[in-house]
Parts: sequence; C-alpha cells; structure tokens
Amino acid sequence: MEMVLWIFVGTVVGLAVRSFLPGPPGGGYLVAITLGIIGASMGGLLGALVTGTTAVLDLPHLLVAVLGALLVLLTYRSFALRAAA
Repeated sequence: MEMVLWIFVGTVVGLAVRSFLPGPPGGGYLVAITLGIIGASMGGLLGALVTGTTAVLDLPHLLVAVLGALLVLLTYRSFALRAAA
C-alpha cells in the first residue's frame, strides 16, 4: 500500500513540476513522472526511517515524499540545463 501511495504522489508531483516548468530540459513527461516516483519513494522511505512508523496517510510522510520528489526533479533539471548550455 505504501509504494502505491508513493507512486501516486510521485506521478502527481512529476506532472506538476513538468507543467509549471516547461521547456527543453527535463526530458518530457515520462522522465518527470519517473523521477517524481523515485523521489517520492526515497522521501517516503526516509520519512518512515526517521519517524519509525509505517503510517502512510499522515501529513509528515506525505510532505517528505513531496519534498523528495521535488528535490530529485529540480536537481535533474539543473543538471539538464547545465548540459544544454
């Protein structure tokens, strides 16, 4: 159940970041969704390790998952912009 939620959160964040930051860097929607899922999964797992709980639908875990997805997506975007320049 946890991974399904992180996949959903990562998909939503990936699509949102790609929609709000359009342009050549980023590799399209599929890359944004994939990186969003990776970041949300890492953030969700990190949140579970730090808090010691496995609750999925609580606010701290969701916030850490969203922040993880944003961090991965924006890091990828910054590297893509440097490579394009």
